[in-house]
Amino acid sequence: SLMEATMTMSKVGAISAGDATEYLTSTLNGYKMSAQDAMDIVDKMSAVDLAAATSVEELALALQKTANMARTTGVELDEIIGMIATVSEVTRQAPEIIGT
Repeated sequence: SLMEATMTMSKVGAISAGDATEYLTSTLNGYKMSAQDAMDIVDKMSAVDLAAATSVEELALALQKTANMARTTGVELDEIIGMIATVSEVTRQAPEIIGT
């Protein structure tokens, strides 16, 4: 459920539940996904957080800015998460900048 995914993201990402809800909702809406897909998104971001020099919050914030555009141009969620992580890791730019 969205509530469970929000709480997990909040704990894993060390962010407020309100921010986690906002980030997840933006990504779900951008990719036209249902609330049932929320935990899958959290799992993907958590895995990248562990593997790359980026965080769940940085990924989520950049996704908030890019999800709709990425979907409309045919970029899959996994691809955009990987792209964001790579740019974040290499440039250490703020996620708001990466997302635009």
